[in-house]
Amino acid sequence: MIKVAICDDDKAVLEKVRVLLESICKDVSIKTYDDEKIILEENIFDIVFMDIEIKDKSGIDFAIKIRERCPDCIIIFITNYTCYISDAFDAIPFQYLIKPLDENKLISVFNKALSTIKKRKKYVPITWNGQTELVECFQIIYFERCQRNVLFHMQDGKIKKSSKKFIEYITMLESYNFIRSHNSILVNISFIKALKQYNIILENNEVVPISKKYLLSVREAFIKKQAGEIVCQ
Repeated sequence: MIKVAICDDDKAVLEKVRVLLESICKDVSIKTYDDEKIILEENIFDIVFMDIEIKDKSGIDFAIKIRERCPDCIIIFITNYTCYISDAFDAIPFQYLIKPLDENKLISVFNKALSTIKKRKKYVPITWNGQTELVECFQIIYFERCQRNVLFHMQDGKIKKSSKKFIEYITMLESYNFIRSHNSILVNISFIKALKQYNIILENNEVVPISKKYLLSVREAFIKKQAGEIVCQ
């Protein structure tokens, strides 16, 4: 299920976008907002449609806060004013829609966003007590070996446990933008906020150690991420 949020203080726009999106894709869960309550929402959204101005407040600021919580969220701005577009770059928008909304343009942009999401949906099997759960790779912040098990630290704050071998997950996930920071830890590059000596500072401010053996490779990966050479999904 793809999670979508629409935030606009014009209820007619909210309803129009909601109805149109639901007609395009049935596999969506849509929430609508007409104020800043969206930034208090605990859900992690795949796609957010955001009005640039909401009740005299900045939708751009809301979008930046959403981006901090959901690094992989696709943000599509809706606006009456093209003059604000350059101000929105910090939110790393996917696209802009100009009011009054053109339905064909909205459909085209949404389909492109869906295509991006579907390409990004890479899954890893987490097995525990004989049951297997498929988890989206981009929701894993990092995973670590703990005795004979593997612990997955998730974007929603949960920790999932697997009885599979650590080496199996290394093979599965190293090609999906995970970097080894320690003999027993691999980190999703998307969630690295900063490096400090022998530590990784994650987007949730958690600190993960870097062993001397992996320090250079972690630094190189972080530099590439900062330069935009690694696509974080």
